[in-house]
Amino acid sequence: MWLTLERNKLIKRSSGGRFTRVTKLLEDGSERAYTPPSGSRESRRELPYAYWTSGVFTKLDMPAKTVLLIAMSLRKRKLFLPSTKTFAGYYGISASTLHRGITTLHQLGILTASEPEYFVDSTAPSGVGSHTLYSLAPPYDRSVKIEQEEEPEEGPPAPRDTAAPRHPDGEPREGRE
Repeated sequence: MWLTLERNKLIKRSSGGRFTRVTKLLEDGSERAYTPPSGSRESRRELPYAYWTSGVFTKLDMPAKTVLLIAMSLRKRKLFLPSTKTFAGYYGISASTLHRGITTLHQLGILTASEPEYFVDSTAPSGVGSHTLYSLAPPYDRSVKIEQEEEPEEGPPAPRDTAAPRHPDGEPREGRE
């Protein structure tokens, strides 16, 4: 076991007297010493407490757990999760695993289909294609970036005119006789 971890550059072994000293390394293969997350919310992802207390973890199979973690890592309010070989392969899973995970999360109400997104598609007869966007239900949407949570409701307020009232011909009323 130690040899496998050492070959994968996850640990470094050295002699330390009678005992072997083991140093944990970063999982990126850089052979730098491991350091725990600094506490910054950017550097780690957390499952909400409700995941454990509501028993959701017992209802999800491995594809659903995988897709939940992928969706939470995207950190967007509206998610595009294409069941394609390319997208799934990026995360090291098959397209069918991705599709099964999306289906399970959708059935349990954790992932909801929001609205279709339309785009130009030269292969479609109409020239327009669409795909479904998804949203994570609370509390699983906690990883959405703060900037995206505070969307303006109707744009900036209209500027107020604080100058003196004007006559229809454009001159201020005070100076007229």
